[in-house]
Amino acid sequence: MMKIRYEGLQPDGTKVSGDFVGSRDDLLCEMRNRSVVVTSLSEDLSTLRQGRLKLLAFRDDIEQLIYLLGSGLPIDRSLAILSGNAVNQSGKEFWGQILKQVKQGELFSKSLAVTAEKFRFYLPEFYVRTIAVSEEVGDVNGGLKEVIKSLTAKIELKRKIIASVSYPAFLVFVSIVVLAFVSCFVLPKFASVYSPEE
Repeated sequence: MMKIRYEGLQPDGTKVSGDFVGSRDDLLCEMRNRSVVVTSLSEDLSTLRQGRLKLLAFRDDIEQLIYLLGSGLPIDRSLAILSGNAVNQSGKEFWGQILKQVKQGELFSKSLAVTAEKFRFYLPEFYVRTIAVSEEVGDVNGGLKEVIKSLTAKIELKRKIIASVSYPAFLVFVSIVVLAFVSCFVLPKFASVYSPEE
C-alpha cells in the first residue's frame, strides 16, 4: 500500500488535507463519497527503498500477479495493485510503466519485454514468449505459472552455487591469512635463529 498526501475542498468551501494509505483510485473514490473535490495529490515515496529490481522481487511480483488475475481482476487493475504494492522505487516504476503500455493497448508480454529492456533488467526471451503464447491461448495465469517454476529453479540453482563456492573461498582466504602470518612473523624469528652469524 502507498501513503498519499491529499488536499481538497469540502462542499462548504473549507479546506481539508491529510494522508491516505491505499491506491490513488481508492483515495479518489473515498473523496468522491465524502463530496470532497481533490485539489492536489502527492505520493509519499520516502517509505520506498531505492535500488534496482532484483530477480527475487520480480518472482514475488509475478506470483502476486498470478493471485490477482486468478481472483478475477482484469490485467490493468492487477498491474495497478502490483505497482502500488512495490517495495522499492524501481519496482513501482517498472510495473507502472507496464501498466501504462497495457492501457495504451499493448500486449502484456510485449510491454514486459520493452520495460525490462528499458530498466536493464535481464528477462530471458523464453519468459516473454511463454507469456505471449499464454496470451494467445487465453491462459495468462498458466504462462505466468511456468515462468514462476523457471524463476524458482534459477534462484535455487544460484543459491546452491553460492553455497558450494563459499566454503572453498573461505578456506582459500584463511590459507592466505595463515601464509601471510607465517611469512611475516614466524619465518623471520627462525631466520634469526639459523642465521650463519650465530
